[in-house]
Amino acid sequence: MSKHEEFVHFEAGSGGQAVSEVELEPQDNRREHQRFSLRLNPRVPLALACDGIRVKILKTNWFLVSQLGTASVKDLSISGVGLLSSVALVIGQHICLEFEQGKFWCEVTRTHRVQGRLNFFGARWLDADTTKVLALIHSVRPQLAD
Repeated sequence: MSKHEEFVHFEAGSGGQAVSEVELEPQDNRREHQRFSLRLNPRVPLALACDGIRVKILKTNWFLVSQLGTASVKDLSISGVGLLSSVALVIGQHICLEFEQGKFWCEVTRTHRVQGRLNFFGARWLDADTTKVLALIHSVRPQLAD
């Protein structure tokens, strides 16, 4: 089983019905875990999507932590995260995402150009603490109702 991250930018079979605010996406056969989409309307192109959770992207250089920029998290799962950012990240790069709930280290596993400098990145969590990741997923769900 290949474990690379991929994000599907549409909702199959919606039939024009209203999209749920928090929706569990169908299991992709290349994924180990299902993911929660944080998009309010998946039919809106990513270049125009203003939904998701805003996070800081941090990196360390020896003992110095610096901010690379910001990103909008579009989906979460126990194994990884999908985010949209104009920050130049490369596959294999280790970054830290700072949520309100804490910092989470991850490795960039996928990149997809959306428009101009805007890219969609897939990353896998480096911290294997599933309890911490599950707590993050449960804590962001109420934010989607706002």
